[in-house]
Amino acid sequence: MANDHTQNLAVWVCLLACLWIWPFSGGKRETLTVSRTIPGASAYANVGHDKNGNTTVDLHVKFMPNPSTLTPAETNYVVWVQPRGHAPENKGKLRVNSNHHGSIMLRSPYRVLNVFITAEASAQVTRPTGQQLIYGLISR
Repeated sequence: MANDHTQNLAVWVCLLACLWIWPFSGGKRETLTVSRTIPGASAYANVGHDKNGNTTVDLHVKFMPNPSTLTPAETNYVVWVQPRGHAPENKGKLRVNSNHHGSIMLRSPYRVLNVFITAEASAQVTRPTGQQLIYGLISR
């Protein structure tokens, strides 16, 4: 019983230390803009960098409707990154759970980039065809 208490205490101490250190580690939180077509949704990104100097974007969405309920109806949410002066890059499918929340971790060698989400018929599209549902300018 004492071992369980000690382990639980160690986990809490570690968690609190991480929460205290994170704001001072160069990371920042960016709120992303949500289209009026999905009024209940919200999104934010934790922005930082990895040991190689790449920009890291830990993107989170909440209250995303099923893409089949949109007009036009689609089957996938696709996350895009577009550095200034470059074409958008498909960074993958955003998986949304039954609670309508989802997240995806992105990496880019660029310090400034647009990040946006579209609804698409396929997760493998090479260019965005749908409306930007969530978008924001990320910089570090």
